[in-house]
Amino acid sequence: MSIQPLTGACFCKSLPYTIQAKRKEDCTLSAFCHCSKCQVLNGAPYVWTTHWVEDAITWSQGESKFTSQQGQEGSTPSTTTPSSNPLLPNKPELPRTMQTFETMPGRKWKIRCRVCGTPLGSWNEAKREWTIWPPSLDRPTVTRQVRILDPNGSNEEATATKEVTDVGSVEDLSSWFRPTHHMFFGPWRTIDLNDGLPAYLGYQANSERVK
Repeated sequence: MSIQPLTGACFCKSLPYTIQAKRKEDCTLSAFCHCSKCQVLNGAPYVWTTHWVEDAITWSQGESKFTSQQGQEGSTPSTTTPSSNPLLPNKPELPRTMQTFETMPGRKWKIRCRVCGTPLGSWNEAKREWTIWPPSLDRPTVTRQVRILDPNGSNEEATATKEVTDVGSVEDLSSWFRPTHHMFFGPWRTIDLNDGLPAYLGYQANSERVK
């Protein structure tokens, strides 16, 4: 099969990335992770995580879609980690809009945008793999017509219609690397899901299946 490149970015578009997979096996894992670290780092009950071989992911320097008038603090780079510090070991070419946080010394770094703070994934130095969270993929937009109801009439009456643009589904983009299971599905999880996928106490390959 021919694999088309995919693009994604943070919320403000300052930190875009490209997924250029040569084969399906370049995505080594696609799952829903319920570990407590992912919960805290993302402020979410769980994340959809995908792991990629090193050469499949490239990062670039983007330009924020927000002007200073739209929120000066929101569009000002964070200074938690000095931008002059190395972002990742042996990777001097990374864009300075990236910010990294070492969660496992010498092994794993979380990645976020230095401008808007959006978490995008991580780098695993031991496995030489990137993690990307697919909700950040660029999605096609869908345009539809909606009715504008008369506030003084019944709910069935519409005085006009207007065109609105919605964000499209990420499912079509990820048809060949959809999640296959839940991992770290232990008592620390914050939600139960009945989607028919198997669930494991840790990584699928070396832990007990619990659902």
